[in-house]
Amino acid sequence: MKETSGSSDNSFTRAYQWPDQPVSGTPLASWAQENGTGTGGDAPTATVVSQAAPTASSLQTSFNCAKARSDAEHIICSDAELASDDIQLAAIFAKAKAAASDPAAFKERTRAQWNYREQQCHDRECLVRWYTDQKIALTEIAATGTVADQ
Repeated sequence: MKETSGSSDNSFTRAYQWPDQPVSGTPLASWAQENGTGTGGDAPTATVVSQAAPTASSLQTSFNCAKARSDAEHIICSDAELASDDIQLAAIFAKAKAAASDPAAFKERTRAQWNYREQQCHDRECLVRWYTDQKIALTEIAATGTVADQ
C-alpha cells in the first residue's frame, strides 16, 4: 500500500507491506478501507518504506543507508530495485541462518559473499547478479540446512 503526500517540491511516499498477508490482515486494513484502496491486495515483503521523492538515500534497505561507505552500498541505497532485492535477501537470509546445520560454516559463507560484493561490485549489473545468486543459494540453505562451499 502506498500513500503520497506533500507538494511537488517536497513530496514523500510511504509504503507499508507485510509478508504473505493481504492488507485485510494488517494494521492498515481500516486505513485501506477508508482511503478506497481495498483490502484484498497481496503484499510480499515485511517493510515500512518512507521516502522523500528525489532523495535516493531514503530507500528502505536491510542496512542504514546513512552509514553507507562502499560503492555497493551507495548503489543499493540509490536504486529502488536493488533496495527491494536487499530487503528480500534479508528475509531469505534469516530463514537460511535459522535452518543452517553448521552455523560456523554459514557465518563464514556469509562473510565471504559479503566481502566479494564489497570488493568486486562497483556497478549495478554486478549487484543484480550478486543478489540473484545469493537469493538462490540462501533459499537452498533455508530448504535443506546444508551450507555448500562457495
